[in-house]
Amino acid sequence: MDKSYWNRMGKNYRDEIFSVSESDKCKVIEKHLKKFSGRNKIAADFGCGIGGFLPMLSENFKKVYAIDFSLSCLHKAKSLYGHLDNVSFHCADLTAPKVPLPKVDFILCVNAVITSSLTKRTGILKNIAAQLKKDGHLFLVVPSLESILFANFRLIDWNLRDGMLPAAAVVGDFDKSTLSPVQVHQGIIEIDHVPTKHYLKEELTAIMEDLNFKIRLIAKVEYGWDVEFNSPPAWMKAPYPWDWLVVAKK
Repeated sequence: MDKSYWNRMGKNYRDEIFSVSESDKCKVIEKHLKKFSGRNKIAADFGCGIGGFLPMLSENFKKVYAIDFSLSCLHKAKSLYGHLDNVSFHCADLTAPKVPLPKVDFILCVNAVITSSLTKRTGILKNIAAQLKKDGHLFLVVPSLESILFANFRLIDWNLRDGMLPAAAVVGDFDKSTLSPVQVHQGIIEIDHVPTKHYLKEELTAIMEDLNFKIRLIAKVEYGWDVEFNSPPAWMKAPYPWDWLVVAKK
């Protein structure tokens, strides 16, 4: 998790970083979030980035803490959503031993627990558990390792349909990875050359159990194929690539 990288991204975040809030095909996050919201509840957006989910949170909760460790992203979020009276903006390192904010009833954490560092991922998850009140709910969105493997299958299929022989189809168009075996064993995949943690569904179940959370739902947040490929062919339709959404109760 490189703070300087995310500070740079804050300047042109919309162009450089994939937006889950804008790309969620079936609006799965919004649909389920409304079930656990309340005008008497306090929410936090852990790793808010430039604030794509802040209008939704502001509309559904009494108070919202927008938290990120990138000042650049926070400044952008504040310029876009500073008019929301019930949202406050806070710069904090989510991997640190403690987040200096009050406990909340609801936490949204979208693609923030994706660093290649196991120590830092564990730190964020521990802070989530500590920050959430008893009986509070967590909405955790993370990249799916199964989806990456399925996208690889689709790319091979595409190569075969374009006339490649099988030996060439399994090699052509794939980026050359520089990851170590230790990283691969953890489900680390390079996204635009940035080592990024991806999760198995069963892995998420085990993580939630270790944190003493009760899983209410694990669902796919689906996107169009254009998030994986430039100009995907018309025949490449459902099933679509996805992130995992975990809804869990403390």
